[in-house]
Amino acid sequence: MLRKEWKVASDGSGDFGSVQEAIDAVVPLCNKQRIVINVMPGVYKQPLYVAKTKNLITLRGFSPEHTILTWDNTATNIRHHQASRVIGTGTFACGSVIIEGEDFIAENITFENSACEGSGQAVALRVTADRCAFYCCRFLGWQDTLYLHYGKHYLRDCYVEGSVDFIFGNSTALLEHCHVHCKSPGFITAHSRKSPQESTGYVFLRMVEVLIVDIRDMSEKDKLFYFLDGLQPWVEVELQRCDVQDLASAQAAAGQLVDYSRKEERSGKSKPAKPFKGKDATEKMEENDF
Repeated sequence: MLRKEWKVASDGSGDFGSVQEAIDAVVPLCNKQRIVINVMPGVYKQPLYVAKTKNLITLRGFSPEHTILTWDNTATNIRHHQASRVIGTGTFACGSVIIEGEDFIAENITFENSACEGSGQAVALRVTADRCAFYCCRFLGWQDTLYLHYGKHYLRDCYVEGSVDFIFGNSTALLEHCHVHCKSPGFITAHSRKSPQESTGYVFLRMVEVLIVDIRDMSEKDKLFYFLDGLQPWVEVELQRCDVQDLASAQAAAGQLVDYSRKEERSGKSKPAKPFKGKDATEKMEENDF
């Protein structure tokens, strides 16, 4: 019978010394039962790759402040134990952590790209898999921090920081009760929906706060525009019941779809939101909230 729970510890006290060792050793291809990998406190400096069909993995850290997965790849300088034919090239391949196995869950972990400011695209996490969830996690970096490339993704009680396009990709993602921090003036999201037929998009629900530094003199409309890089003509990004400090106009805070673009051919729409009476992360969601 396949063992369902394992321990990773950098001090040698666990079953494995690195997360990659554990995944390579204990998660079979075409996995069909959940395997929990408990990651003890430590800074794990190594790129991590979860291959396709290595499904149903839970990475459970001690806390996001104490369990840190970090690496410093950039789109132009990739050092990885996997060949480019496996992980790709450029921005697609430079993630410190790359998830391609479905039904992946992470809890209480920091995903970091430690490349310095000005290094260009430097992804902390790329997710190219369906039905993935992240609870109480941190995503740290500068440009292109969180790459929600493909699939349906759920993030709750997470912290995401960066400077340029640092939440991007073409997934369907719900970010609930998350903290988003823009470390320098720049676009926060860059969703890449290609046509109105695609059902992808981002919903930010009950965000704790959004902070952008050094833009206090900007107009409210300009602040809101910083939330969305509108290079793609069919972007879908929605704010629902969010405390958007230093960012949103009253219209966005009321739940209007953030639908700015540099192109005129749009099908803009909006959804009125119900009044939000509190910030309790445990507040029960109503059936018709969406």
